[in-house]
Amino acid sequence: MDVVHEMKRIQDRMYGEGLGPEDQQKQRTHADAWTPTTEVLVKGGDLIIRTELAGVKPENIDITFTDGMLTISGNREHATGEEEEASYYVQERYYGFFRRSMALPESVKDDDISASFQDGVVEITIKGGATVPPEPRRIQLERKVAG
Repeated sequence: MDVVHEMKRIQDRMYGEGLGPEDQQKQRTHADAWTPTTEVLVKGGDLIIRTELAGVKPENIDITFTDGMLTISGNREHATGEEEEASYYVQERYYGFFRRSMALPESVKDDDISASFQDGVVEITIKGGATVPPEPRRIQLERKVAG
């Protein structure tokens, strides 16, 4: 499997958890929290994941890695009293809890992952995460003779 196919697999896993435009008009709950926009790219042999979290305080962001699954979660809060004092003409920003999860290649270890936050963007670097996983080894079946 080459890097392009691995990236496609990661993309499919990421966007499978997001909500489509038809779902974005309903009231969201903790179970179907908003999904921040994310891009995944390869830089050298590293996998870079950038997630846009404008208006989210760094202390409200949690990044975990368990059993090969990377999860970015947290909460974007309304300013205190803002809802009571304002009448919105248009409100396209989502508030409340969010969560974004994606499976990483099996070779990734905890120590390979680092994260930074600047200008409302979380950037996660997975050292060596863009390496191509080995092809599966085909196992030959042996024919048994009855007798």
